[in-house]
Amino acid sequence: MPEDSGTNSGSLLSTWTEHDHDTVRLELRGELSARTIGALERHLELLWGCAERLVVVDLSRLSHIDPTGARVLVGLSHYVRGGGGTCSFTGATRPVRRLLAEAAAAIDGTSDGKPQIPVLPVPDPPSVHPIAPTG
Repeated sequence: MPEDSGTNSGSLLSTWTEHDHDTVRLELRGELSARTIGALERHLELLWGCAERLVVVDLSRLSHIDPTGARVLVGLSHYVRGGGGTCSFTGATRPVRRLLAEAAAAIDGTSDGKPQIPVLPVPDPPSVHPIAPTG
């Protein structure tokens, strides 16, 4: 069943989480920026102890992302991969994919600008389904 964190940081960012077997799906809605990143980081702290091996982050409902938000998402990807899991991003628009690639290049020290993190093409593969908010 999905967990709704509600709205955070003055209703600028909402998160929904769904756990299913060895997969956790995180949906972000609204603005992911330096102003809202604290709310996401607090939500992610709840996921650190989870045993899921696959983390899918749905970005299709982001209205805005800045470089700070992109760096946090790349950091999440590195954390999950470091623990032997897989982290994928889905629903990313072209500008979001560009920011993720730039953030990954800056963090990884690569200069080709190619993302070092999996960004699934739009539309989502059939096995990835949207989260229906509860309530």
